[in-house]
Amino acid sequence: MLCEAELAKRGLPVSAVTYGGDQRAGDGGVDVRIALPEEAVRMDFVPRPNTGFQVKRQDMPRAAIRKEMRPSGDVRAVIREIYEKPAENWDAYEMCEKLIDVDEQLSLWRFRHVKVVQRIIGWKRGTGGTAGVDYLKTLVDVLLFPDVWDVRTELKG
Repeated sequence: MLCEAELAKRGLPVSAVTYGGDQRAGDGGVDVRIALPEEAVRMDFVPRPNTGFQVKRQDMPRAAIRKEMRPSGDVRAVIREIYEKPAENWDAYEMCEKLIDVDEQLSLWRFRHVKVVQRIIGWKRGTGGTAGVDYLKTLVDVLLFPDVWDVRTELKG
């Protein structure tokens, strides 16, 4: 298993990795947990000493993935912890900021795309069969990572 190999390569105990579940189970994945002492060296794939992953089977239907990934508040709590203690969660903090960068750049691209379409075809029906500019405008404010944006409202200070 990848987690065990990475820990062994770094001289850390492979016994820190536990896993269970079945890829044929209802949730469609194997749960992998890594429990290292707090002073353990950070690794690229392990954001903190106590980390959990879920490994999905490849043929899980799209609808089932969407249902399982629906926001529950759990992710936002983790993101809030990352932003409240950035020094302790530096790698995760940097990743969250990179997600914001991607989201922001996509919104800017979408806005520019609206203006290009408006300039070229005006208010005609879109080339992909959509409502054109009106449809494209609805996408400008769609966020890929809403929890990373929204958590800022909950932060103190």
